[in-house]
Amino acid sequence: MDYRQNHLRAWLLEHDLISIGALEDRAEIPRDTLRHFKKERVAVPEKHMDNLEKVLFDYGYRTLYQ
Repeated sequence: MDYRQNHLRAWLLEHDLISIGALEDRAEIPRDTLRHFKKERVAVPEKHMDNLEKVLFDYGYRTLYQ
């Protein structure tokens, strides 16, 4: 995992009330991808990172570069 993914993982772990299933649906990510990501089993595919970050911006998430 790179710094971008580590930052995202840390943020998700700190915000445990966010529904992972609903987040995956809204960001159009395959089911269970984020559950495995949070447990450090897989990385989020790069093709999904932009959609995921766009959805999370509404919940206070900021990238490393903002």
